[in-house]
Formats: sequence, structure tokens, C-alpha cells
Amino acid sequence: MDNLQDRVNEIITKHDPIGLIKLGSPGDEYLPEVKIILQKIDECRSPEELTTLIYKTFVKKFEYSYSAKDLKKNIRKSRHTDKGGAGKRKDYLKIAEEIYPILK
Repeated sequence: MDNLQDRVNEIITKHDPIGLIKLGSPGDEYLPEVKIILQKIDECRSPEELTTLIYKTFVKKFEYSYSAKDLKKNIRKSRHTDKGGAGKRKDYLKIAEEIYPILK
């Protein structure tokens, strides 16, 4: 993977914050979110700021969605959430900590 978009997509897909990859979604499932994140990534001066950017991006996209676990069980209730299907903010810190060093 040569470019930043591919590398960020690879990291986010590996962490699968919504759980869609585990359900069989394609490897580019999170590409729309990656593109949004990359538009604002230069504003991030720390892993903490990057965590906020990534989390807010996923909340905006998945706030009214349901988690993969809930979809699999076919129930209308989110798992482990701060906001809808995006999960908890703290879960995005590992993603940000892995992405931040490649920005330099």
C-alpha cells in the first residue's frame, strides 16, 4: 500500500470499529469515512486530536446505525455505545495511535 489513503483504510479496516468487515463487507467498506478523515487530518496535532476526528466521523456516519453484533442478532439496539452504532470514543484511540506516526 503506497499512498496515505490506502494505509489509513488498511488500519481502520483492520480495527473494524463498526464490525462490518467481520460480517463480510468488502475491504473498502470504510473508504468514505477514510476520505472524510483525510480531508481534515492535517488539522490534527496529536493522537488525541486524531482520535476525536476519527470518532466524530464515525459517529456522524453511524450514529443511527446498529452495530454488526446487533445486526447479526437482528435486534434494534446498539452494543457498547456512546453514540449509536459508532461505539465508544476510547475504542478509536488505538486506531489514531496507529495512524498518527505515518503522518510524519
